[in-house]
Amino acid sequence: MKADFRSPLADGIRAFLCHKRALGKQLEKPELVFRSLDRYLVAREVADAGDVTPAIVDDFIQSRNRNSARSFNVLLSVLRGLFDWLVRREIIATSPLHT
Repeated sequence: MKADFRSPLADGIRAFLCHKRALGKQLEKPELVFRSLDRYLVAREVADAGDVTPAIVDDFIQSRNRNSARSFNVLLSVLRGLFDWLVRREIIATSPLHT
């Protein structure tokens, strides 16, 4: 069994995945991105969802080794979808994704 999400965004990520699965979406690859983000936030000792800053998200993106523009754009799209959904649900005030 995969480890559960543990970062301050854990509840929001779980809710996002449940919402998308209820719509019939296949989320294997986005879930891998979310798990990487979750581990990154835990390693950076981010304590609160409001502490996820644009600088932290930019550092996370830079830490992902992307070999093609398409792969980079998919990463951005997956993160944008999550953060926009979290803002609409008022889990975070603003999206930290400014890249």
